[in-house]
Amino acid sequence: MRKQRSKLVTMWVLESGTLFADSRPGLNDPRVQLASYLVGDVQSSGEFARHLLTGIEWVKDGRAEEWEFGGNGFTVYFTKDGVDLIPHAYYEEVEEYRLPIEHYTLDELRDALEDWLDLIAEVYPHAAAGRETVLAEMLEEQLDGQRYERSRRRREGRVARDDPPTPVDRKTVERVLADHRLWTETRPRQGQVADFDGMLLRDLDFSGMDLGEAGFQNARLERCRFVGSDLSYALFGGAVAVDCDFTRAVLAGASLDAGDFRGCRFDGATISRAILNASDFRGTSFRGADLNRSGIVHCDLRGAVFDGAKLGDATFANCRVEGARWAGATPPPTFKTDSRVKPLGWLSRPDDA
Repeated sequence: MRKQRSKLVTMWVLESGTLFADSRPGLNDPRVQLASYLVGDVQSSGEFARHLLTGIEWVKDGRAEEWEFGGNGFTVYFTKDGVDLIPHAYYEEVEEYRLPIEHYTLDELRDALEDWLDLIAEVYPHAAAGRETVLAEMLEEQLDGQRYERSRRRREGRVARDDPPTPVDRKTVERVLADHRLWTETRPRQGQVADFDGMLLRDLDFSGMDLGEAGFQNARLERCRFVGSDLSYALFGGAVAVDCDFTRAVLAGASLDAGDFRGCRFDGATISRAILNASDFRGTSFRGADLNRSGIVHCDLRGAVFDGAKLGDATFANCRVEGARWAGATPPPTFKTDSRVKPLGWLSRPDDA
């Protein structure tokens, strides 16, 4: 094994052939749990070590803003500011058994993982074989899966409301946004995800903001701007949007079900892998939007404009499409009617002729 890179951990092979690690002797550093993480969670899995190294690379180059992974004894949270190593014992009710969270830089964890991977290669050469492409795909699916699962739980907990949305002042909106910023920037999370559910929002400009996973369920949005906003996995179930602008917004994985978005603008927006179910999009503009792999089911698309939209693997089922425009949409849309495909709900209106 070549000279170890890590300044925090020393590692070796026991006589039994077991990999072992410990904090470096004489190290004047209170952080001592990284060695335990290598031994107890990474163990002799070269694939796991490469998975973590891929996560570090993705966060460093911006392909992922954050990443988390749970193991046997720890959960790790990756951001551009470093890694929080959170022992499961951090949540122990008895204080004497509780362990603290430790923070490491991305480089500190990378050096330790690369040393550990070298050691694995010496003892278990077959276990260190690279599978970078597969691991990158796994990481992408995991990141999406974590956000989708949080979104699904909140979406399924939505209750249809008959009472009118509640008007809110700008101070309330600013407080919700401040809490959301804290939630997106801290690990473990502090603050809370933005919750505008059931609110009446008028003439507000959210352009360029990070509102990933924010809730707008059963809200009424009037003349609001979301130009270039990140609304990934946001929830708009049951929302009514009047003259709202979502131009170039990112709504990947978002839920726009049982809502009213008539006449809104989604030009150039990314709406891939989103749920558009039982919503009204009459006269809505989707020029140049990316709807790849989205499910558009039981929606009213009459008069909507999809010129130049990207529709790869998009599903259009049981939709009304009279007067809709599809010039330059790729690939050309295909429509199907399937009695087995049921809507999540429908907003009844007198003019649903």
